[in-house]
Amino acid sequence: MKGVHHLLITSVTGALALVPLSPLIPSWWLPPLALGLVIGSLAPDADAAGAAILHPGLPGKGTGARGFTRWILPFFGYLIRYLVYYPVWAVLRLLFGRRCSLAHRGLLHSLPGATLTALLTSAYAALL
Repeated sequence: MKGVHHLLITSVTGALALVPLSPLIPSWWLPPLALGLVIGSLAPDADAAGAAILHPGLPGKGTGARGFTRWILPFFGYLIRYLVYYPVWAVLRLLFGRRCSLAHRGLLHSLPGATLTALLTSAYAALL
């Protein structure tokens, strides 16, 4: 699945979840919320070398991002890769041994990996 497909799925599910809540959401929350949805939709591919979150402006790779998205997506992509993906992989590798590899569509696309990733990301958010 390409980055644009991740964005499309997130846009649809995000709209379905947020439209009913829109009267309760302050308007100044919308830009950070939209950025969070974009980053979150591309996050599962942070384990792939040519992922859209790591290389948004390369032809044939990513979404053709311009401007500040050209540096903000890789910034968060590498944060996810080194502060979330590799630590979660290390924990699962200790628990499951060689069955847990760094292959793309492995850890970040699995239920245990997604759960641990969400917990670690929440812990980082709580620290901030």
